[in-house]
Amino acid sequence: MSFKHKLQAGTKYHTSIVGHRNFVYPSTVQDTLIEDADVTTLSWVGGGQMEAVKVSEHALKHDGDATKKVIIWVEKKEIL
Repeated sequence: MSFKHKLQAGTKYHTSIVGHRNFVYPSTVQDTLIEDADVTTLSWVGGGQMEAVKVSEHALKHDGDATKKVIIWVEKKEIL
């Protein structure tokens, strides 16, 4: 089950990496959202204090594709 939420510009996030059995995990690479974004939470386990969300690539980089969705990891307390 997934839900629609928001993240604010300036929110720190971790990119995703593919790991054991092709599961997606948070990487150690960290960056910051460049604009407010609507996100879809994903009901994945294993993130600890972090939650996987699907966000438009445009919220991550200036030349990002607004139609492409990317999975990032954010602290649960940052999700609005």
